[in-house]
Amino acid sequence: KKPYPNTFDDFLEMVVQFGYIALFSPAFPLAAIAALIHNIVELRADAFKLCTSLKRPIVQPAVGIGAWLHILEGISVLSILANVAIVGLTTTQLERLVPTITSTQKVLVVVGAEVRLMIRLSCPA
Repeated sequence: KKPYPNTFDDFLEMVVQFGYIALFSPAFPLAAIAALIHNIVELRADAFKLCTSLKRPIVQPAVGIGAWLHILEGISVLSILANVAIVGLTTTQLERLVPTITSTQKVLVVVGAEVRLMIRLSCPA
């Protein structure tokens, strides 16, 4: 049996999937369900791979997930900006609430919502 290489590829796959879901879920809401199905299949495939073709991984203690945490936080921030912009600028919700809103005012409302969400994210209490 071959030794288990490392967890880098496993983390990379999950972070890329999180990025797709977080950034583009307003454009394709069914992506979350597709990702769930993919993760269930991947879980079984990885379990089979670990049980049949790879040696047992050597446990290496770690305090956290390292640099992956900063990458996930960055994706979260970008997803707030992207999702608010997508929903705010492509739907007609603001026109229904305020029929006289101009395009400039719409952009200002979207930017204000993004700033408010960013402040709330950085100060959770």
